Amino acid sequence: MRLTLALKSLHYRRKSVVLTLFAITISLFLLFAVEHTRHAAKASFTRTISGTDLIVGPRTGPINLLLYSVFKIGVPANTISMTSFDVLAANKQVKWAVPIALGDSHHGFPVVGTTADLFTYFQYGQKQPLKFRAGQPFTLDTDAVIGAEVATHHNYAIGDTLHLHHGVGHVSFHEHDAISFTVAGILAPTGTPIDQTVHVTLAGLTLAHDKDKRIAGSPESNNISAIYIGLQSKIGTLLMQRAVNQYQAEPLMSIIPGVVLNELWQLVAFVETLLLGIAWLIVLSTCIGLATMLLASMRERTQELAVLRSVGAPPSVIFWLIQAEALVITLVATLLSLTLLFVSLQVTNTWVAETFGIFIDSNIFTIHTLWIALGAISATFLTACVPAISAYKQALHMTLN
Repeated sequence: MRLTLALKSLHYRRKSVVLTLFAITISLFLLFAVEHTRHAAKASFTRTISGTDLIVGPRTGPINLLLYSVFKIGVPANTISMTSFDVLAANKQVKWAVPIALGDSHHGFPVVGTTADLFTYFQYGQKQPLKFRAGQPFTLDTDAVIGAEVATHHNYAIGDTLHLHHGVGHVSFHEHDAISFTVAGILAPTGTPIDQTVHVTLAGLTLAHDKDKRIAGSPESNNISAIYIGLQSKIGTLLMQRAVNQYQAEPLMSIIPGVVLNELWQLVAFVETLLLGIAWLIVLSTCIGLATMLLASMRERTQELAVLRSVGAPPSVIFWLIQAEALVITLVATLLSLTLLFVSLQVTNTWVAETFGIFIDSNIFTIHTLWIALGAISATFLTACVPAISAYKQALHMTLN
């Protein structure tokens, strides 16, 4: 009965209710979007690489090394000689080592020069190996293995040819057209930057640069940008890291990916906390606006309350009627905001992945979403107590008269 009365009352005041509903929907959408993006971005970062004990690169900052070697963001300040790679790979503590060379792109997608060992040892997520949707790893120096996003964006298939471009930007002023690469394999989607990467052989990348040495800034032949290393035992991680950092032949450094990932996230933690706080303040302000609307309607609803009292409705019914109206508006706004968020993620996921390298899961129904919805309902209940108590007192006063 109370719910029916609340719905009829809201329908009677539908113009002001729709405006309030719109404001709450937008504020909840912002809150859900900030919270979901926060957790999804962190999950995307942490699942990008696993099973790799150390990443070795030229001496630079740990975060910079992680960003360009794993996320393909930025460029290396220097290179590593293949001689140093051979020395490190031969270390008795090293189980496997995979070199990567950066510096080129293909229509905005980063190009990585590497070996076929990458597809054997590289893991992501919960130590999931790379899988091929079609084709196979390198067999020739001019073979290329492309990520799922690259294949989809350019509609590539096995046997198609492609050329590399100098530099890592979306706009390149030179194409390495002396050498063409043939698509030999297409990787299955991983939800990591691997999906947006073109993998070629080190020999093929060197050949492309040797054919085009007139380009200033081209990587030197037989040099690489970083090394992924897996160790025989986790116990030797710190010892191996120290050995790399003290390497005498050239200045090198090594990082533990998981440790640096946590450091990276701590740098942006205050930003996400600030955004979340602002979103909650917006939700609270709209809840206050809802309470103000209900409070302002009390004077217009004197006859309505009098009729309810005349048919025997106690003051408590009046109290819960106002609360029901507020909660109905919030529940509808919650459903609308979640629907809007889901549609927005479906539309923008590809663009966000291509632009920022962050893969946001479209599954918005998580425990965090539930807690936010409960928090919004609780905030609505508390702020609606003001007009509800006002209506209760007004109804009580009617009985005294």
